[in-house]
Amino acid sequence: MNYNNLITEFIGTCADKEIATIAEQKGRKVNYKKLVKHIKDSHGEIYHTLALYFYNPYSKQCKLVTYENERYIILVHSMIDFVFKIINDEN
Repeated sequence: MNYNNLITEFIGTCADKEIATIAEQKGRKVNYKKLVKHIKDSHGEIYHTLALYFYNPYSKQCKLVTYENERYIILVHSMIDFVFKIINDEN
């Protein structure tokens, strides 16, 4: 996934159980370091609030998910799924 021109919108925590289930079963792994850099650049407040500059033992659970023709990135942190909707689908 190319994060250079990626535009995302923070949706919230994984309120839709179906998205979480799809992420566990069919989600594709994402590059955690690039994802964190994207969040830092695009969603600075979330980056600092979650203290993403510290080690995240859940980093390998972060996924790219397609659900109802929309694409999402799931950032797992502190056992909570944070959902970002991909706005531009150039990737």
